[in-house]
Amino acid sequence: MSSPDGERAPDSAASYLARCLVADHRYVIRNLPEAAPLAAVSDWILTGGDGVGLAIACIIDRDADPHKRFTLDPERVDEVAAACRKYAGSVHGVKETVTIEIWEVGAGVPDTGDRARLEGYAFRRVTQKGVAIRAYAVNTAATNGLPGDLFSTAADGATRQPWLRQILSEPRRSDQALAVAATAHDKVAHFDTRPIATYALLLAFFAMFVVELAWTVMPADGVSPGLGTLIALGGLEHERFDAGEWWRMLTCAFLHGNPLHLLFNAVAMYMAGGVLENLIGRRWMVALFVIGALGGSAASLSINADNITSVGASGAIMALLAAAMVASLRLPKGPARTQILVSLGQILIPSLLPLASAGGGKVDFAAHLGGALAGAVGGGLLLLTWARDAEHPRAGAFAAVVAAAGLAFTGYGWIRLAADHDEYARTFVGAGVLARNPALAKELIPDGELPKDDAEIAARSADLLTRYPRDPRAQYFAAVLAIEAGDVERARGHLERAIAEQDLRMLLTNPERFEVFLRHALAVTHEREDNLAAARAAAAPSCKAGVAIDDGEVRAFYERMCAAP
Repeated sequence: MSSPDGERAPDSAASYLARCLVADHRYVIRNLPEAAPLAAVSDWILTGGDGVGLAIACIIDRDADPHKRFTLDPERVDEVAAACRKYAGSVHGVKETVTIEIWEVGAGVPDTGDRARLEGYAFRRVTQKGVAIRAYAVNTAATNGLPGDLFSTAADGATRQPWLRQILSEPRRSDQALAVAATAHDKVAHFDTRPIATYALLLAFFAMFVVELAWTVMPADGVSPGLGTLIALGGLEHERFDAGEWWRMLTCAFLHGNPLHLLFNAVAMYMAGGVLENLIGRRWMVALFVIGALGGSAASLSINADNITSVGASGAIMALLAAAMVASLRLPKGPARTQILVSLGQILIPSLLPLASAGGGKVDFAAHLGGALAGAVGGGLLLLTWARDAEHPRAGAFAAVVAAAGLAFTGYGWIRLAADHDEYARTFVGAGVLARNPALAKELIPDGELPKDDAEIAARSADLLTRYPRDPRAQYFAAVLAIEAGDVERARGHLERAIAEQDLRMLLTNPERFEVFLRHALAVTHEREDNLAAARAAAAPSCKAGVAIDDGEVRAFYERMCAAP
């Protein structure tokens, strides 16, 4: 560390303060060419930052020269700082603030003229150049037994004073100890503000949307993939998750229902990921994306109705938004922190309020809530364990394992889905029927009106049968109630009509599975009349197809019906 003339006073308080700033507060010895006018009026120039903003510390040694002051004109300071702004980080593509710190270090408190001069730097009109100026006057003489009294024009003066008193009153650390502390963390010699991992995830979103439109199992609605295609490519569905397809909790995060859904998520991902990647590093950012996707999927499975299929990166993005807002508290109070909190909060808070998004289409608020909670907890843990002098949070290796495992399991899911693609195409063959006869869809009960449990079936079956008499599900609901009432003849009529509506059955999500239940119920009506031959005949098509059923009672019934007489 050297002054502009190549010399330094090794025993001065200002010199020691400069070395402690390097050791303890992530400054580096770096004289930016554009900062030469600042160096000309200072004894030491240091450059530092938090990964977002840029700080330039100008240190004046008043112990060596009691008459020396920082004398550069405020307007000229503005111009120099603005020229250095290209070295600062970016938030949402906008360069962040350059902070000029003026440190005047020497015995005695500043007089009225010095206070007015320093305040003139800090309290002058805010310019449009992205510049902030802070001034500190450090008294190296002992006051009440301790040196380090501080006059400050900055909001962080109260937090800086205990540190100053400590370094000026305690025995000085050796050059070797300071050097070890300075190299214990990765110094920010330059700002790499390119959010590479964020860009990679965005690319994956867009690539998967192209796959959704190109590798379909049912016709798309313009540029919006069909539900069957989303399920076939990894959408989160209760039934398939319960069957062991747990990797859908991650694959669903890369799918989107339509271009607008993709666009909104891409913008939010860019804003949250770009900030968070600069703050906590790529490994932890991707790890939190994985954790957020799992948290959002878990909440969706727990809260949403069983007939809901969930897709989208919203849960993972909510986690990144929440984590970025929490992690931004790591930054010193000032414009950078405020901008991050305000800009991300404007996205996160409305996304958690259903009323605020009214008219925005089908939104999985359960996934939003689960992801936000996961991100807030994750961000809080990182903040609590973050070493003061470290650029990024602890446990980077663990974060890399979490990120790699999450992406590996996602890839495994896609491999499984690719192998089963033809099977999904057969499952959703009803989409072809719909393409040939779009009017058939009007005969089906809308998804939002489907009963969610036995109580709703009992209460609404008659109304649904009246309004949607051709829907096989309406006939099935009526048949189940008739069987429970002991009217097997009426039940059989409903079931035979449901089986006859083959085209409409093929429009359902899993027509083969539904037919198994229809034929089970029809066989039951025959068995209750002791007509075993008719019961076996009703069950025979399902016995031949061999469709697997997870319902124990139905499976046991078919094992009995399908056994050789």
